[in-house]
Amino acid sequence: MAQEKNDNEKPQVVSIEKYEELVKQSTVYLNTARQLQADFDNFRRLNKDSKKVGFEEGVIKACETILPALDSFKKARRVIMDKNSLNGIKMIEDSLIEALERLNIKKIPSIGHTFDPAFHNAVVLLDDFKAKSNTIIEELQAGFMYGDKVIRYAQVVVAK
Repeated sequence: MAQEKNDNEKPQVVSIEKYEELVKQSTVYLNTARQLQADFDNFRRLNKDSKKVGFEEGVIKACETILPALDSFKKARRVIMDKNSLNGIKMIEDSLIEALERLNIKKIPSIGHTFDPAFHNAVVLLDDFKAKSNTIIEELQAGFMYGDKVIRYAQVVVAK
């Protein structure tokens, strides 16, 4: 049946001017289609990037909200004497740190490591003959990172 339609249709004859006009018009349509495709690809890429940035900002904001509570556990361990209570506090603290790690938030290593201003904030410098110079001997406040971005610098005591 499709053959019959093709056999019945006769090619349309157009002038060279009309043909050139149709070619120009089809080129304009093709270029417009290509531009729309490129614009859509850019939109899709930017939208994907903004989703990722929004997620990362949300994770960092949540972490910043949780960190003061996490600091409270360290303070509580200093004043609580009951062994069972201390074990419970430690378990809760460890659970919070594990939850943060699942969100790609890592604790910045400090005690025993070399002081690095990219990750640590030296609050006190102490003469300590047991420790090597520029080594962190105490952590006053834990530091945390999200991926390679510092959320909070570790507050540390450094040996002179």
